[in-house]
Amino acid sequence: METGAMLVDTRPEFQRCTDGEIPGAIVVERNHLEWRLHPESTGRIPEAVDLDVQWIVICDEGYSSSFAAATLQLIGLHRATDVVGGFQRWRAAGLPVTAPGTVTPPRLAPDRESGKSGGSLVDRDEQAIRTLVATWLEASAAGDLPRVLELMADDVVFLAPGRPPMRGRDGFAAASRAMEGKTRFEGTADIQEVRVFGDWAYCWNHLSVTAHPVGGGEPAHVSGPTLSILHRQADGRWVIFRDANMIAPTA
Repeated sequence: METGAMLVDTRPEFQRCTDGEIPGAIVVERNHLEWRLHPESTGRIPEAVDLDVQWIVICDEGYSSSFAAATLQLIGLHRATDVVGGFQRWRAAGLPVTAPGTVTPPRLAPDRESGKSGGSLVDRDEQAIRTLVATWLEASAAGDLPRVLELMADDVVFLAPGRPPMRGRDGFAAASRAMEGKTRFEGTADIQEVRVFGDWAYCWNHLSVTAHPVGGGEPAHVSGPTLSILHRQADGRWVIFRDANMIAPTA
């Protein structure tokens, strides 16, 4: 950027592949953002030299980027901001975009970027799982139910306190369709731990979700820990197999 600001694209890989990328933007997965941009983090990228760097975050439509910029400010990156309207408005304004089909790998810490092998299998699996979480949040915010359904197994089970298990992809789809046109969801995830064991893995998250009534009214905020068990499919994709959450209303 001409003023020295750094544009950071947090869109998941599938969106960047489908819609194209912004030339010169730094690609950082949303769930690595704070870790990569804070100058005191062991996982920082070289551009994260101090707290005065101006980071401009861009997501697909400007929803998750507003939360991301606010979080960056909370951890001391006081000049952080985001692109209103996200990539969709950027492209509609005729600003530079690459052709779809080729994606830039997300930025890693320097010691991991320098490896010629591209990282171990476990590193790649962990990144794939982190991307799945980011994709889930982006697709949920966009109301893209088909994309969300692709991220879970046919026989998935969702567990929540005080409610019977939600069984199967069809059960999740029916519950989601019942909310269509009534509530818009936005969320952020703070991944605490990912462990991979062959074709199985678990992901411990701290999830924060805001539900906005479409017809107006006060939004509802919930947050809390979640634990997901994931299974690698025959085509190499990771999907959610079981998910338990303890999210609860927050003040």
